[in-house]
Formats: sequence, structure tokens, C-alpha cells
Amino acid sequence: MRPLYLSIFVAGLFALSTTAQEPVLQDPTPPPTTVGPVVIEGRVIVRFQEDTSLEAARALLSEPRYYVISELVPKLDLFLVELLEGQRVDSARAELEAMEKVMYASPDHVVNTRETAPNDSSFGQQWALRQNNDADIDATDAWDFGTGSRDFVCAVVDGGCQTNHTDLAANIWVNQAEANGSPGVDDDGNGYVDDVNGWNAYSNNGNISSDSHGTHVCGTVGAVGNNGVGISGVSWQTGVMPISGSSGSTSTVLTAYNYALTQKDIWLSTNGAQGACVVSTNSSFGIDQANCNSSTYQAWNDIYTLMGQSGIVSCAATANANWNVDQVGDVPTGCTSEFIIGVTNTTSSDQKATSAGYGAISIDLGAPGTNVLSTVPTNSYASYSGTSMATPHVAGAVTFLHSVASPAFQAHHASNPADAAREMKRMILENVDILPTLSSVTSSGGRLNLFKAAEEIRIWPGGPTILFDYPSGRPEVIAPAGDTVAVTLTESQPGTLDGSSPTLHYNDGSGWVTSQLSPSGSAWNANFGATECSNTVEWYVTADTTDGNSWRDPGTGSHTALSADGTPVFASDDMESVDGWSAGAPGDNATTGVWVRVNPIATEAQPGNDHTPSGTQCWVTGQGSNGGSVGENDVDGGSTTLRSAVYDLSGSTNPTISYWRWYSNDEGASPNADTFTVDISNNGGASWTNVEIVGPSGDGTSGGWIQKSFLVSDLVAPTAQIQLRFIASDLGSGSIVEAAIDDLQIQDIDCGDCNVQSYCTTSPNPVGSGAVISASGSTSLNALDFTLDAAGAQPNQFGIFFYGPTTANAPFGDGVRCVGAPVTRLPVVQTDGFGDVSYQPDFSAAPHDQVTADSTWNFQFWYRTPSSPSTFNLSDAISVTFCQ
Repeated sequence: MRPLYLSIFVAGLFALSTTAQEPVLQDPTPPPTTVGPVVIEGRVIVRFQEDTSLEAARALLSEPRYYVISELVPKLDLFLVELLEGQRVDSARAELEAMEKVMYASPDHVVNTRETAPNDSSFGQQWALRQNNDADIDATDAWDFGTGSRDFVCAVVDGGCQTNHTDLAANIWVNQAEANGSPGVDDDGNGYVDDVNGWNAYSNNGNISSDSHGTHVCGTVGAVGNNGVGISGVSWQTGVMPISGSSGSTSTVLTAYNYALTQKDIWLSTNGAQGACVVSTNSSFGIDQANCNSSTYQAWNDIYTLMGQSGIVSCAATANANWNVDQVGDVPTGCTSEFIIGVTNTTSSDQKATSAGYGAISIDLGAPGTNVLSTVPTNSYASYSGTSMATPHVAGAVTFLHSVASPAFQAHHASNPADAAREMKRMILENVDILPTLSSVTSSGGRLNLFKAAEEIRIWPGGPTILFDYPSGRPEVIAPAGDTVAVTLTESQPGTLDGSSPTLHYNDGSGWVTSQLSPSGSAWNANFGATECSNTVEWYVTADTTDGNSWRDPGTGSHTALSADGTPVFASDDMESVDGWSAGAPGDNATTGVWVRVNPIATEAQPGNDHTPSGTQCWVTGQGSNGGSVGENDVDGGSTTLRSAVYDLSGSTNPTISYWRWYSNDEGASPNADTFTVDISNNGGASWTNVEIVGPSGDGTSGGWIQKSFLVSDLVAPTAQIQLRFIASDLGSGSIVEAAIDDLQIQDIDCGDCNVQSYCTTSPNPVGSGAVISASGSTSLNALDFTLDAAGAQPNQFGIFFYGPTTANAPFGDGVRCVGAPVTRLPVVQTDGFGDVSYQPDFSAAPHDQVTADSTWNFQFWYRTPSSPSTFNLSDAISVTFCQ
């Protein structure tokens, strides 16, 4: 029982506490990083046993011993209390916990940002999302299911964020009521004034400061994807809610978390009409070597559990030190709340970073966190390393997975958010890529795999589902006159597909059109009607199960294809050989950093890899030595010129040129003082027309591989003497200038009269109404993907495709020969168990090289039909006009 004298003393001083001036408490300046937790003297965090208001708390804990500064988390009855009369934290905790109405009193601790200093830039692209050795999260595969949704929000508790960054602004969460309301007014009544984009827990207002670390984290979670600028986040479209409050003190962190929790609870209570659907938090901070499960850190576990009950998964970075946190402790990754995912840092070779913490109990999984390229303030980009960079891959994954989740999971999240959060964590951990290097140092034994988790959440909870596949691949080109794409629909439970439901939806810019899929043996045909040549066609496929659920591929958004008869490639140069390129031109005067084709060595300004996924070589301005300084061999003293080969585009119709460039001029004593110039010539270099000038500041001046594409005819007439030149210059004193070029490609869009037309009739055979011939792929000979298809023939029998320049109409076997002499036979093939067969002829090799552009040929399929006596039959026929 607490001492009687204390009870009387507190009650007697209540009047004094109500009239005392409220002190202004500033977060302390964090001391230099130390090993182990650092207690902030002079204050504690108190949780009461029952519902307690701020006024009641001040009545219970009053001067001269205590002053209740603020309520941190109302739903937990957590308060920040200042210790008066010089009390020490240890003695005050014992005194407070002896009180009947106090559940616990915890120290307030210093929280440090978990960031290691940026390393030299060794990757020119976002290896964490995709790279050849597959030490990535398979993001590009997951994006086939969808690319995210701004309906789902990640609360990034950090130092702040440049909310108007060109690659972030569209995804920054907006509180519309406050954005359209009156300054200084709590327009939506949520208890926060002017919280337009988030909250600042340091200053308790809606002013989000710009912060390098926080901006980097936000970019990894949700930089805008597919916008032609900079990088892509884990989710192309997502809600990013910046909350300043990651360092300084536990109480600041609790205030920050409470803002995210408040917004989610409002969303749940209003069925999504208000608030924000916060589904994850990112916490790249913590307290080193602290025992989260002791009474001194109980508030951390409590807030994570409370957020989890509202459906929020908290993703936390472990220490940036090679510690076993199971043994030495860590906050927050050592906390036992079931709603935390503890994350360590993996490298591009799928190793645990030597500077990252681990623990077979506390740390759940690894994620890429070394040399991660992301957004930083002033609309720039930089590569940072640390567990801080690993964790936002997981936090971003949570928002992405919600966006591609099955309707059943989304309904479950709205009605039972706590269980949905548990299921989300389970699916992420059970779908990792298992790695030997993580098997004994994380609970899951693996590294995040976005694609595997997406595959499961799309069909949660395992009821009847439809999976989509494309046996011949999804098309990149669709014939303007109409085209067919083969689709397979796989039922998770046979017999649950509504056979009348499979539908193709497509739009070439003139409005959406629907077309019911038609059965074709074991597959279905998605039939495109006429589309406008050279237009981009958006399309997706839907199918329903008999229980009333609708399934869609992709889960959100659309696939895209180009309407064209072909896209001939005039040139494709990956720089793995010289191929007519040359360095140097009259007037060049750079003393160092002249163009050279190499396997680049990374610096803070120069890429460490070429752009070609399977290549090593690219053109760069100078090559330094391993471990050399950033300015060891950059462009100095003037200009250096790189010239491409000369290309003959005289036979093209509508050529485009694309290339990948790297340019950095924001390092050194005089940043952003220089430009990078690209020109085109159509007379072999006699005169030049500008394509682009990069710099002196803005997008594209901080490194990173960026693709530029342009229509040649917008600048010059296509001729037989097309050439490009790339000029990097150092005209500023002390500037660090580096440039690189890779993967140039020249393509043409063919909108000629290529077409496929059916003619003749098919004759019945013993197992059906007769075989039908069709063609898939492009009728462009340069595309080399023209494929002959036959369906409905006799199953498991030999046959041949044949063709000729004329038509006929003559009885032949059990059918009619529709192709006239002279006839050319293609190799023998065999139909499958459904009577279907395909063959892709090679028209570049004899004897089939007789098929040339602008020529018309007729095709038919001959096949055996075992009967008594055994005989043969033929399909109908198609007439094909080919293009270049």
C-alpha cells in the first residue's frame, strides 16, 4: 500500500497545480551515439490503471513533486510527467509505481536515427527491386499484379520529408479537410490543427520539416513510379504520411505514433469517410542494447500492440551494429508485440550486412539496405546504407500488398483489423526467399520477396480463385486490324469458373471496349478488335467464380501494348563492343575525364555498374582507380565529346531513338555549375540539332540511370546519316562532373497494310466440326515472332503447315485444299490432346526467305484423321500480307 502521507500531500497541493504556469519542455539535443540506452533525466512516462483525463492526471500527480506535461496516447492513458525537486528517474519510478492508480512508470529514453553514412554510389539503378542475381525483392514480378493504391497509407515516423519533391509529391498523403480548410482551425475535428500532410511531434504542429534521412525513407516506400522521373518506390502509388518524431525521446516517438493511430481509428469508425487507412509504420530509429520487455520500456510494446489492434503493422529497423539483439537487447526490434516486423540489412549479394544487427528470435527477416538509391531533399537522389534503408522496403510492401489483396482480405481488414495485421505479417514472413546467411540469424530465415507474398494475398483466404496466364506471353504489339491473345484460366477448385464471364477489356484511347473470351481447346482467346495504329492500347482480363467473386489481371491498372503491324529495330547497342562509336572531336579541351568505354568503378558521382542487366561495359567520362577519390578522373578543364555510329534511317517510317544516360554535377566545391548536352545530326555531323541539355541543376544532375526517348522527325528528317553526340563539360571551378551512356536503341513503328484474313471453309473430322487456322505475333518480318496456330484438329496426330502464293478450291482427302501451287511445306508437328498445335516459321532462313515484305502468302494445316480406312483432313486457310 502506498504511504498515507503522500496521498494527503498530493491532494492538498492540487490547487497549486491548476494555477501554475505550464512549462515548455523541449526535446533534448541527442548526445553522441553511445552503446546502450540513454535515460533522459527529469521526466518519466506514466500509464494509469483506468481511463484518466489530463486534468485528473494533474490532480493525482501535482507540484511540488510532479508536473504532468501532456497526454501522449489517450487510449493507453499514457502521460509525460516532469520530475520536480531534482528527483532522479529511478527513485521517482519506485514512488509512482507504489501509487494505487498507476500501472507503471517508465523512463523516457534518447532515440537515435538508424542511419549509417552514405557509401560511394556503387549501383546505377535500384538493385533492391530487381537485379540479375535475384538478390532482390522481385518487385517487377509483383508489379504485374498491380502497382499500388493511394488508398493505403504508410506512416513514416522520421526526421521529416521534402513533401514537394518532384518524385514524391503526388504520393504524399493529403488531409483534404485541412488542405481546403481555414488556417489555424481544426477543420476535421481530429484534435490536430492544420495537419495537411502529417504531423510534427517535435513542435506539435503540421509543419513537416525537410529531412534527408526521412526523405530517403519516404522515397523507398513510395516514390512515384512510371512517371519518367528519378526512381520508383516499392509501391508506384501509395499514401506516404510523413510524421516528424523519430529521434530525441521516447515521448516524442509515442506522440508521433499516436497521430498515425488516431487517423486510422477515425478511418475505421467512419467506414473510410474520414481519417486515413494507415496500414504500416516505418521506424528507422531505436535505443541500442535496451531490454524492450522490461518494465522500463513497456510503453513501446503497448503502443505497437494498440496500433496492431487497429490493423497497423509496425516495421522496425534493428541496430546498425553486428550484435545479437536477442542477447544484448534492442528497442524497438526486441519488443515482443505480435504486430512488429523486425528488419535487418542485406546486400546486393544476399548477405547480411556486417554492420547490421541480428537475432533468431527478435529479427524477423532481411531486406535490401546497402547502397540503396532514393530521394533526398532539393529534388535530388542519393545512395544510403543501413537498416534504415532496409526497413522501408518492408513498410512499403505492406501498403502494396493491401492494394493487390483479394476482396475477401480487404473486407477482413475493415471488419477485423487486428487479425488482418497478423495475417499480413504471417504472409510476409512465410513467403521470404530462404537464404543460408539468414537461416540462423532471423526468425524467418530469409529476405523479403514482394512477389511471393503478393501471390498469396491475392487469393486469401484460399477460396475459389482464378489464376491467369498467357502461354505465348503478353503481347508488346497488337495488330491494328485486330489480334488474338491466348489466355489460360486456372481454377483453384475445378468447376468454380463461371464459363460465361471471361472478358477482355481494352482501350486504344477512344474509349473502353469489352469482348467476351472464346474457348480454344485448353485455353481461351482474347480477341482485340481494330485499334488505332501507333496508339498505346490498355487492356485487362476479368473472370468470375460461381460464388460471385470477380478476378482480374492485373489486379489494378492495365497491361499495355502498342497498336502496330510491327516495331522493327534499326539498331540496338548495349556498348559491350565499340560498334562505330568514337571519343573526341575538334574543340575538345578537357584535361581529364575524357570518354572511355569500360566496366565502371563507382564513386559518389560515377556509376558502379553499366545499365545493361547482362552486360558490364558502358561509356563513361574517365575511369578512376578502386578506392580513388570522387574527383580522381572526372571531367576537368573543358569539354569531352562522344559520337555514336552513323545510322541509316532512310527506310524508316516513324523512328524513335532512346538511350540511358547518367549525369552528376552536384558534388565538389562548385556544384550545379555545368551542363550535359546531347545533339543529333542527319548529315553525318556536318550540322547538329539539340536533343536535350541536362543541368545545371534540377532533375538528372545527381547521378542515376535515366532513359531519354524522342521521335527523330520532331527534330530532323530521318536520313541515311543519323548520328548522335554527347558533350560533358567542366566550366566551373572545383566542379565534379561525371557522365555515362549505355543501351541505345532505334525503333520504327510500322502502320502499313499488313493483315491476316481468313478464307475457305473447314471440313468436319471424326472428333469435331473441323480445324481452324489462325496467326499470332506480328506480321513484321523484323519482329521474328509470327506464329501459326491450329485448333480443333485430331488430337495427338501428325500434321504440317504449308503455304503458297496463290489460292485454290480443290477436294483433298476429307477436306478442301485452299492453297494453290507451288506449295512449300513446313516441318512436321504433332497436335496435343486437344487437337491444338503451333509453329513459328523462320522467314530469315532458306527456303522460307522467299517470304518478303509487302508480299501476300496463303497458309493451311494438313493433319491425319485415323479412321477406317485412315485418311487426312485440312483446316480452313488464312491470307497474310507481311511488312518489313
